[in-house]
Amino acid sequence: MNLESTQKESYLSWKSFIKIFVLLVLFFVLSNSVFSLGKKYLGLRKSINTAKQQQALLDSKKGKLEEETRFLQTPLGQEMELREKYHLVKPDEGMVIIGTPAPEPAPAPRSKIQRFWDMVCSWF
Repeated sequence: MNLESTQKESYLSWKSFIKIFVLLVLFFVLSNSVFSLGKKYLGLRKSINTAKQQQALLDSKKGKLEEETRFLQTPLGQEMELREKYHLVKPDEGMVIIGTPAPEPAPAPRSKIQRFWDMVCSWF
């Protein structure tokens, strides 16, 4: 009897070990799946927030462009655009062109003696 009970106990312990092992493997597989789904969910939320920010930016640009279009459809807007783009003036107006100033002439080269005295004077 003692031999049979030892065999049953060892059989039960192997059965228990296998059950525990299978349960641990299932636990790790399921927890890995849950964590990967959580990462994907957080990534999607970040993408959604980025898309919402881009949409808000595009909506503001759209509003500015619509406002500019409405202005350019008015006679004043058309006149301003023509004046700016093609540099047009009315017949009774004058135009002033402002250019860049002429560059200053380069100073004459200094002799060795003048450079020496400049160096001496700069010490005082």
